[in-house]
Amino acid sequence: MSARLVRSLVTCLLLTGASAQVRFAEHPGYTRLVFDLPGVTSATGSVLPQGLSITVVGADPPPEHRQIPSAAGLLSVDTAGAQIRVGVSGHAVKLSTLPATGTQPFRVVVDVVSGRVISGLSAPSATKPGVIPQPATSFCAGVPDTSGVPSVPVTLPAGVSGNVSFMAAVIDPLTLRPTRVALLNPDALHPMASTFKQLVLWSVLRDVDAGRLTLQQTFSTTPQNRSLESYTPGERTVLQLAKASISHSENTAADILMRATTPDRVQDLIDGVGTCHTSVLMPTKAYWSVKAGLLPQDFDPADLLAATAPLLNGDDATRRTLARRAVADSLQVDVPRLRAALDAFDTGRAYDPNIDWQVENHTTPREMVDLISYAYLRNGLSPSQNTLYWTLMSSGCCQPDRKASYAYWGAKSGTDWGLLNLTGLVRTRDGQYVAYAYMNHQSQVHDVLALQRQKPLVTNWIAGVVDRLTH
Repeated sequence: MSARLVRSLVTCLLLTGASAQVRFAEHPGYTRLVFDLPGVTSATGSVLPQGLSITVVGADPPPEHRQIPSAAGLLSVDTAGAQIRVGVSGHAVKLSTLPATGTQPFRVVVDVVSGRVISGLSAPSATKPGVIPQPATSFCAGVPDTSGVPSVPVTLPAGVSGNVSFMAAVIDPLTLRPTRVALLNPDALHPMASTFKQLVLWSVLRDVDAGRLTLQQTFSTTPQNRSLESYTPGERTVLQLAKASISHSENTAADILMRATTPDRVQDLIDGVGTCHTSVLMPTKAYWSVKAGLLPQDFDPADLLAATAPLLNGDDATRRTLARRAVADSLQVDVPRLRAALDAFDTGRAYDPNIDWQVENHTTPREMVDLISYAYLRNGLSPSQNTLYWTLMSSGCCQPDRKASYAYWGAKSGTDWGLLNLTGLVRTRDGQYVAYAYMNHQSQVHDVLALQRQKPLVTNWIAGVVDRLTH
C-alpha cells in the first residue's frame, strides 16, 4: 500500500471476546474502523447526533467500550447486544458491509471523515503552508461503494504538486460497478474546470434525441455570449459547437451549448445518476464573472468568500436560483474587463482556493468516475447519438503515447489557475472498461500554459495505472 495513500497505520485494538474485533487506520481525509463479526449475517445503520448506531443480525458481539484517538478526534466504540455505536462529533460517517467469504467473517466498515465537513470547507493545513485541504465529502448512497473491492497502489509522478485526488476503476459494463480500483483521496471535492463539458455534451445529445435541439440548428456568437480565450465568430451549428467544445475545449462553444440545453437539465441529468456532491450549474463566463467580482448584486466582491458560500452549501433551490441569475447577469459582462479582473483575482492577495470550489462546477473523483461510466455505457442515447458521443470524446485531450495499444481512449481535460484535471474512459483490447478522474488543485505551478505541459506526463502515468488495473 502506497505511503501516499496511508499516512500512518496505527496499532490494532482488539475487543475482548472471541466474536468481535475492531481494527482502525488513518487514511488521507478519513479514519477507517473495521469490525470482523463471526456469525453475523447482516447489519444496518442509522445516523445519530453524535455518531452512528449499527444493528447486527445473527450473533451479538460481547459488550465492550473503547476510546480510539483519531484525526477526527476521540472516537468511542460501544457494543451491547446487537448494537454497535461509534461515537463521533461533527464529522460525517459512512457505513459499508462485506459478506462472509471463505475464512473472512462478516465485516462492518465505518469511515469517519477527518475534515470539517459541516460547512463544506476544511481549515488551512499546518503542514503545507499556503495549501488548503480540499473539502471532504460525506457518504453518497447513490455512488458505488468500493470498500472491499481489490485495489492497486498508486504513486504520483515526479513534478506534481498541490492537492491531488485520483480514482481509476475497471467498470462492469452491465452493472456499472467497479471491480478493481486505484484510489487516492477520491472523495475530496475539486473544481471541474473544463471536464464539465463532457456532461454538457451528454445533455445536448439527449435534447437532440428528444427533439428539443437538432444537430443542424444554428447559434450566433456575440460579444455578450462569448467567453474567454479563442473562439470562432459567427453562426455555427450544434454539431460544430459540440466538436469545438470537446476537441478544442472552446469555452464559448461549451457556454452556448450549456445555455441551449439549460444548466438545470444538465444538473437534473447528473442528479439522476445518483451523485450527491456534483454541481454543474454555470457556464465558464458565469463562474468567472462571479470570481472576478463583476456580479456584485448577488456576490459582494468585498467578501467574496462569504458571498459565494451558498453556491456550495445552500439547498438545491438556492444554488439553482443564484446560478440562474449569475448566468443571465454574466451576459452583460464585457470580456476584456472580465479578463483583467479575473487575472487580478488569481494573482492578487484576495485569491482564496475556497472560492474556486464554491463558485466553479465541482465534483469528486469518485462521483466523476461514476458519471463517466453512465455517460459512455448507460447514457440513454439513441444509437446514432451514442456513436457521436463516443466519437467526439475520442477527440478530446489527452491521449497517451501508446494510444494505439488501446481499443478506445475517450478523454476530457481541464486547466485553470493552479488546476489540472484529466478524465476519461478506456476500452482495452480484451474488452475491459476503465474510467478515470485525476484532479489536481492548488498546484505550485499556477500558469495555465505551464500546467498544459504537465498533461503528457500525467496522461502516460494514467495509462500505466490502467495497465496495472487490467493486467
